[in-house]
Amino acid sequence: PAILYGKPTIRGTRIGVDLILEKLAAGQSIEKLLKAYPHLNEAQILACLAFAADKIKNEIVYERAAWRRWQVIFSLTPISWCTQTTRFPRFVRH
Repeated sequence: PAILYGKPTIRGTRIGVDLILEKLAAGQSIEKLLKAYPHLNEAQILACLAFAADKIKNEIVYERAAWRRWQVIFSLTPISWCTQTTRFPRFVRH
């Protein structure tokens, strides 16, 4: 937790994995990243992608029909549809 509040970082640096992923997602090439951060190497950037892939691989995916059944049973509606927009929708009962 001492470095970047415990966020995943590239070993030996204070560069967050999320920063590298955001730059790659925005279209920046690995070559440009290496020029912007000369103390990094290509293997470290590719390790950021591997880290992200590993995190996504272990996510639980719920079948849409099953979610709909729970939504009907408990009358759940995302708050963002009712009052506010949130990054992660919370649910309320009617």
